[in-house]
Amino acid sequence: MEEIKLKPCPFCGGEPMYTMVNHGEGGMVYCTKCGICTTSVLTNVPYTTYKAATAAWNRRVNEKDGGYMIHSVKCHPDYFKSLKDGTKTFEVRKKDHLYEVGDHLAINEFVPNSQVDPYSMNDGLRQTDGGFYTGDSLLYKITYILDDTEYCKDGMVILGLARCEI
Repeated sequence: MEEIKLKPCPFCGGEPMYTMVNHGEGGMVYCTKCGICTTSVLTNVPYTTYKAATAAWNRRVNEKDGGYMIHSVKCHPDYFKSLKDGTKTFEVRKKDHLYEVGDHLAINEFVPNSQVDPYSMNDGLRQTDGGFYTGDSLLYKITYILDDTEYCKDGMVILGLARCEI
């Protein structure tokens, strides 16, 4: 099998890895940091060849302009509501992603365990460590980054955002 150089994860910049699945009948590339992978979103079926899986992983939108990264992040329901109705046009984030102006932010509504009703069925919520994803998400383009310790706590940034319509 010809080795193809894999690009870093488009969501978190993590290290990718190829793995065979279904007793060698298919394969996928996944990020060792965030776990995103190249299975089909609709059918959750792996690619049938190494070449197809790596090509899907390495594909980037707007690559002729240098490309951009899509950062997938969690957002508390109260702040998510303000983003969704347009009253909030910025995000205060930990500096744990390599944010750049022009990148995109996929903001996913996340309910912490402490705010989930344990007696409810929690229908429609996808459970993970620490809470539940509601399935509601928004896409923004990063238009400005304030990374100045005079205005931001150490290790934090403020991102100016412009809503993207899908």
